[in-house]
Amino acid sequence: MAAAAQMHSPLSRAGASVIKECVQDSPSPAPSLEETPRPGSQPSSHPSSSVSSSPNPHTQSHERLDEAQLALPIQKPGFEKLPLGTQTLPPGFPAPFLFADGLSSVETLLTNIQGLLKVAVDNARVQDKQVQQERKELKMELYREREMRESLERQLTSELHSRATIQKRLKKEKKSKRKLQEALEFESKRREQVEQALKQATSPESLRMSLNDKKQLLTFYKIHIHLSAPIKCALNFSVLSS
Repeated sequence: MAAAAQMHSPLSRAGASVIKECVQDSPSPAPSLEETPRPGSQPSSHPSSSVSSSPNPHTQSHERLDEAQLALPIQKPGFEKLPLGTQTLPPGFPAPFLFADGLSSVETLLTNIQGLLKVAVDNARVQDKQVQQERKELKMELYREREMRESLERQLTSELHSRATIQKRLKKEKKSKRKLQEALEFESKRREQVEQALKQATSPESLRMSLNDKKQLLTFYKIHIHLSAPIKCALNFSVLSS
């Protein structure tokens, strides 16, 4: 109400000044007792020329009042709401005490906007937390997969190393087996030769042999016994390992 009154204050002042001038120019509307005609008296039939020539002052004052009222804008009552766009306040005017209804609507709008912003910020924080949690989970999964891959690679390398060692051992065993077979063949041949020599020694012709020949045969037989023992042990070891 105060803002509406202050907005229309210059117009109301101009209208009031026009009304004051009209009232000062016009005589008092109520005639005095001297001017009022008495009931018994008759009005003069010969009015003066000045009165007939000049217009009535009451009609002039009424015309001026009508013009002033037309010139003045129609003032709306103060309790009606004015649009916020047309309300121009002078600088330094106490704004918090003005436009209670407009301020309440603006405050509700601002509170709604603040609530929406708060909800948006909360949602953004929740989403950020979810994204961070997902990143942590992905990092943990990647770390676990990396550890599993490294462990599998270590197992593969160890298996390959063990396989290589086994292959080397097999090659060595094959070589040793081949050598043993060759030694057995050689030993079997020598054994046959010794048996043939013994048979010849037991024959009647061998009785005529000298003692030196017998000694040579005995030494040869002893050597044969000493050589056959380690060959048999090696054969047993190869059989057990296979």
